[in-house]
Amino acid sequence: MGWVQKRLTSKKRRLDNSLSKSETLQSEDNWISGSGAVTKESGRIAQPLQLILFERNLSLRQRYSLNAFYRTGLFGIQWLVWVVGIGYLSSLFYLTRPLSNWIFGVTIRGAWSTKGITNWPLVDWVITFGQKANLGMPLLILLLLLVTRLTLTGGDALSDFFLRQWSEQQSRKKRQALRVPTLARAFKGWLRVVVYLLLGVTLLYHLHQLGTITQAIAVFLGFASFALSLASQNLIKDLIGGLLILWEDQYAVADVIVIGDQAGLVEKITLRVTQLRNLDGELITIPNGSIEMVRNLSSDWSRVNYAIEVGYDADVDLALEVIEAVAQQLYRDPQWQEQILEAPEILGIDNISHTGILIRLIIKTQPLQQWPVGREFRRRLKKAFDEQGIEVGIPQQVMYVGEPFAKSKIYRENHQNLVQPKKENGK
Repeated sequence: MGWVQKRLTSKKRRLDNSLSKSETLQSEDNWISGSGAVTKESGRIAQPLQLILFERNLSLRQRYSLNAFYRTGLFGIQWLVWVVGIGYLSSLFYLTRPLSNWIFGVTIRGAWSTKGITNWPLVDWVITFGQKANLGMPLLILLLLLVTRLTLTGGDALSDFFLRQWSEQQSRKKRQALRVPTLARAFKGWLRVVVYLLLGVTLLYHLHQLGTITQAIAVFLGFASFALSLASQNLIKDLIGGLLILWEDQYAVADVIVIGDQAGLVEKITLRVTQLRNLDGELITIPNGSIEMVRNLSSDWSRVNYAIEVGYDADVDLALEVIEAVAQQLYRDPQWQEQILEAPEILGIDNISHTGILIRLIIKTQPLQQWPVGREFRRRLKKAFDEQGIEVGIPQQVMYVGEPFAKSKIYRENHQNLVQPKKENGK
């Protein structure tokens, strides 16, 4: 058993190193994709790389959970062997028999263990579901801790396994890759809440059966529970809000969202809070219960909503042709075809004002790719406008001069200086 435990511990260290490296690579890839800082070459491999890292990370987590389950089982068996051995040896001698009763507990005379095996309350406690035997406090605490730890590690392994099977059945979309780690973390959080609540209820019930909870203690626990329920109203609101966020798939890890006046890349989602990382590197923590409206900028697909104003005197038809040519050239470029989902669409002239003529264009892209695609389109459009001599719009203003000022000496001198060059050019 010691050799097996050493092998499992050594494997745990290797899994820790592999898992930390995989999480580092995945977080860096999420940040690159989320911030939009993707070059032409890296933009082509961002999507497959993230899926590969996601699958590798999920597989490592499943193996890590199984390793923890095996190590917990071996560790618990060792402690059970020691405790049961000490209790059994103590039951063989008259003077140490009280120690055996304190470890094992007591059983009702005439039960099955008193006939088959000499004084083994654990057997009667299991067979009669605790009705004809009471376990000793050391053995009860050890069993509760062992069952709790095995339930947590086994639940982690099962959640990773089922979520991995579910992700393989789904289509290979980035959205599924984003949802699975979030759902796994949420399920593990709820599992721990349920297990710890059951552990507390079991301990209180056993203490009540032993008669250690008096009336005064019961009243104190009642007041404490009432005060705790009042103080945890916001906590319950946050937990319910986090559950609804995950259930409705409002956003997931590595999405870019806007909550109120805060925007950034989602780094972590728990049942209580959501953590964002903005472009300045600030980590923003928002309670889930306070989230009223969310703008998800990277759900399923994104869009470049680009508007440019050309000069009022510019040739509108030529400007539309240049914008259309640049957009189609970008769409057909092999380096950008994977990022652009549909052909760009020019909506036309949106507005005519004193600043110029507003032309709007939209480009449907992969999630989180609207920023690199938009930057590349603007770069190409600037070069094309320079080649065709198309100027962007500038504010124009007409000023009317009143009669008193028009008769002044300053106005006449300045007016002559402005009119004289025009006459000479006309000649």
